[in-house]
Amino acid sequence: NLPLDEDDLVADPLFEEDHLLVVPEDHPLAHRTTVHLTELADHELLLEPVGTSFRDSLDAAAAEVGIELRARSEVDGLRLIATLALQGFGAALVPVTAVPPNFVSTFPIERIPVEGLARRRVGLASRRRALPSAPVRALREVIAKVVTDGALTLEGIHPLPGVTEAS
Repeated sequence: NLPLDEDDLVADPLFEEDHLLVVPEDHPLAHRTTVHLTELADHELLLEPVGTSFRDSLDAAAAEVGIELRARSEVDGLRLIATLALQGFGAALVPVTAVPPNFVSTFPIERIPVEGLARRRVGLASRRRALPSAPVRALREVIAKVVTDGALTLEGIHPLPGVTEAS
């Protein structure tokens, strides 16, 4: 999650992604085509804890529009939050990569794009004063190839200009 607030790290941006509200089919916001951030003030959500970069960016965006997000539960880890939402434990605000579209046919959930939030920027971080190891360089090349070759084709993923395998 970029930007980083750590002086000893440098980030290599890869792509941006939209946010989704993942809700059980019986949730009051289910079957909507979109939902605005301000509408989420009336609903409890599965969220990451305060102090994590993803949660802090959500709280800052909510404060800008004069609302406060209410946590039904605070869970560390976006994948775990997505899994709990998929299992029907509540509504969750997650990045689009946390819940691929094919999950809708497998689980009784709805994926609803959220308006009013800036895209989440995703990148690869490394130590500023060290050369990346061979495995790190290889991972960076694979991720960049997936992004630049269009293999990452989920709706809501936005490759960044200038991302190349060699960068």
